[in-house]
Order: sequence, then C-alpha cells, then structure tokens
Amino acid sequence: MQVLSLGSTERRAIKDSQGFDRMIHSLESVNFLKLDSNNYVLFECAKPEARIISIDQEYIKGDSSTGVDEASFWPLYKVKLHEITLRELMLFQSLYVCKTLSEIIDIVND
Repeated sequence: MQVLSLGSTERRAIKDSQGFDRMIHSLESVNFLKLDSNNYVLFECAKPEARIISIDQEYIKGDSSTGVDEASFWPLYKVKLHEITLRELMLFQSLYVCKTLSEIIDIVND
C-alpha cells in the first residue's frame, strides 16, 4: 500500500492492508529541511529501498544566442531514507541498555 498525504495535517494514523497501525506525514511536514522558503522538496521514490528527499534550488539558465530562459534546479543536499532492519533495531536497543562504555565496545566488536 502506497499512501501520500497531500494535506497540511502534520501526521495521521492509518491502518495498512494487513491491519497494522502506520503513521503518515504530510508533504509540508518536511519543510523544515528547506534552507530557504523558495527551495523545492523533491521526493525520489523510484525504488522502495532507495527513498531520497532532495532539496533543490531553482535558477534561470539563459541562452544568449536564442534569448530563451530555461528554469533549472540545483540540488543543495539529499537525505536518503532506509527502512531499518530488526537486526539494527536490536543493536540500537542493546546500546541504550548498556551502562558502561566497555559494554558498548564489546557489543560493537562482536
């Protein structure tokens, strides 16, 4: 199930096709990533395993021979989103449970 929230509601809980609770966030919820209010947010979701949010700045590229101006976009930065695996979740949980630095080093070395 692919859902995209186009409204301005910050987040909303829904149930997916298998009955699990999911949280969807609106497109406007990532506006804080913009460096300038005129920057554009581009969601590159061609492959589910490679979701990228790109912040682009528009600029005008002119051709002096024809006098035609063309709008182009310059990527300022990109944020790649990964779905976390159960193994990674267990590692993060074990790091937070550790009480000393030596316990964390032992987990990382294993």
